[in-house]
Amino acid sequence: MHDYNLIIVNTVIPNKFADYCQKNNLPHIWLIREATNIPEFYGKTMNLATTIKENKNIYVTSEYAKEYIDKEFLTNVGVLHNFIPDIKQEIGKQLKKTESKKLQFSLVGYFTPRKGLHLCIEAIEALSADLKNEITFN
Repeated sequence: MHDYNLIIVNTVIPNKFADYCQKNNLPHIWLIREATNIPEFYGKTMNLATTIKENKNIYVTSEYAKEYIDKEFLTNVGVLHNFIPDIKQEIGKQLKKTESKKLQFSLVGYFTPRKGLHLCIEAIEALSADLKNEITFN
């Protein structure tokens, strides 16, 4: 996993993996989508509160979540809003500059409709043929 440029750990559930990334200096961000409902997960995930306090790469999707987590866990998290602007043309330019490697997309987790796997597939299908040849989707 040290070969990855960035690992995105999604939600509080894989907190053991976020802890592993932190302790092994793996390039990661932990994207926590929960806020005041985090205590509901304490029984389902071991040492969740401690892991949140110790991880230095946490991002949340709203100012509301940031305020709660900063106060509750005495930590400082960043905000990464839950949308990505349309940057297809810029990505195309970047891909053409890096001909030696394909851009890798990997998803790990539950593939339920609310998790958006279908949106990832639709986005990749919408790419032009030359861009599709520049990526690998795992």
